[in-house]
Amino acid sequence: MQEKLKKFLLNSIIIFIICFLFLCIFQIYQDYKYYSVYSKEDLAQFFSVKKVLFWNLQQSLYWSVRQMIIFVPILAILERTKIKNFFKLIITLSLTFIISLIYIMLNLTIVF
Repeated sequence: MQEKLKKFLLNSIIIFIICFLFLCIFQIYQDYKYYSVYSKEDLAQFFSVKKVLFWNLQQSLYWSVRQMIIFVPILAILERTKIKNFFKLIITLSLTFIISLIYIMLNLTIVF
């Protein structure tokens, strides 16, 4: 019993870190795309790399914690199966991102 709990916690931490890294990389890429149209002089007037990176890390952590609500039950269900651990992680990540995208699309509001 103790071994199963350790394995479950380790898998949860692994998935949390993967979600966090995916989200952080996506945030940084989006910021790079957005700010790349400005010149260095324009950016120097109002841009702070520390603030933007801190904001990206904060947002990635926020959404990673939100995704835990989705992936912990999925992982708990998959722990009862005899699927290899690697495939459990892949299935959990896939279902988590699919459910997250569905949630975002259903609750997306556009403000003009």
